[in-house]
Amino acid sequence: MNQPWPGPGQAQAVARIGLEAPWEPVVAPPGTAARRRWAWFRAILAFTVTLVACAAAYPYLPRRYEAAASILLRPTDLDGQADRTLRQPLDENALQSEVDFASAPGIADTVIRAHKLDQDPEFAGLDKYRPLLPDWAAAYLPPPHPRTAADLRRALADHLQVTRDRKSYTVRLGFWSEDPVKAAAMSGTLLTAYLDAQRAGKREALAGLRDWLQERLHLLTGNYETARRALDAHLAASGLLDTGAQVELDQRLQILAVEAAQARGHLVEATARSRGLLAMKEANVLDQAPEILASPAILKLKDGLVAAMSRTAVWSNETAAIERQIAIESERIVAAAAAEAKSWEQRETMLGTQVAETRRLIETRRAAERVAAELQRAADSERAAMDDGSAKLKAMALRTKAVEADATVIGEPEVATRASFPKPVPTALAALAMAVLAAIAAAWRQAMAFAGRIARA
Repeated sequence: MNQPWPGPGQAQAVARIGLEAPWEPVVAPPGTAARRRWAWFRAILAFTVTLVACAAAYPYLPRRYEAAASILLRPTDLDGQADRTLRQPLDENALQSEVDFASAPGIADTVIRAHKLDQDPEFAGLDKYRPLLPDWAAAYLPPPHPRTAADLRRALADHLQVTRDRKSYTVRLGFWSEDPVKAAAMSGTLLTAYLDAQRAGKREALAGLRDWLQERLHLLTGNYETARRALDAHLAASGLLDTGAQVELDQRLQILAVEAAQARGHLVEATARSRGLLAMKEANVLDQAPEILASPAILKLKDGLVAAMSRTAVWSNETAAIERQIAIESERIVAAAAAEAKSWEQRETMLGTQVAETRRLIETRRAAERVAAELQRAADSERAAMDDGSAKLKAMALRTKAVEADATVIGEPEVATRASFPKPVPTALAALAMAVLAAIAAAWRQAMAFAGRIARA
């Protein structure tokens, strides 16, 4: 039989100490068991209804299918060859730049155009829910407006997935979509556009280099032609085109030098003979000079004088005339010696002038040859630079064809067979958590009391 419920004072004491008083047992008030059964019923009902609702809604949840391609980043030069000059060619900043490059506007526009995303309801934003809502609910949505390129890029960026492995140069890039085939197709287009953009960047750099090489080749060709014209003009002006002129000048100089030496010797001899005759004339011993003694005319006159002196009758006028003839002939010999010396002096002077002029011409020609050699070296240098520029320009076509991207594809995007969202196990756990929360909300008083007892225990 139930005992009477404790009084107010005892109830307050029991609530304060949290224990039943030993002298007075606690007895539940009338109707408590029914309230507990009703609370359990509400909790179980809320739990069951929540689980059933989650299970019924699971097939209608929007699926999310992912498709991604795997690439291995590797830096290359403009020829497409791997750069092996650096131990660590790609740092964190370079890798992040490559990741950001995958979401560039140009690549996004390529994907949008290839798949006509401007007409795809999946990328229509909130407007895709407008037909599913009643009029009163649709009125709370923003007014419809034409989708701009920036809106499409933002919507596409929400579907873009780019991840990379922190321990390697591997990067995964792709898209998610409600259609697995569309996700794989968009990921393939993204991969192709990404690689094409890298190749296009290199081709653009090569095009700039080719234009620079063309301008440089044009400049080098002009420099070579200018140097060649200067060389030809110098050869024509200096007479170096006549290759036999140098030989002629050398032979002339040799002949003139020999003749000048001989003339100098004759001049010394004639000058010495003339001075000797003048000295003997001043000393009145001219008749003893070798030239006088060897003169045939004087010898003949002396023979005539001897013959006149040997006759019986010697005429003084005749001997005086012969002596005058001898004196005149002696003066003529002295004058002839002086004239010969002067002639050899003039000849020696003339030959010296010719030798000096010939040497000047030879020196001028040699100086012109040195200038021509410098001009020839300059022309050869310009020709070598022009040939090198022409060879580089011709090789540019092959380099353009050999351009490769800075990434190697190690995995193509594939059509997903399972949705990445929702997943069964996480969804079940979430539904179970929602059911528990619904049960607690249905019997929150009993739940709080149960939690308090657990806390006190």
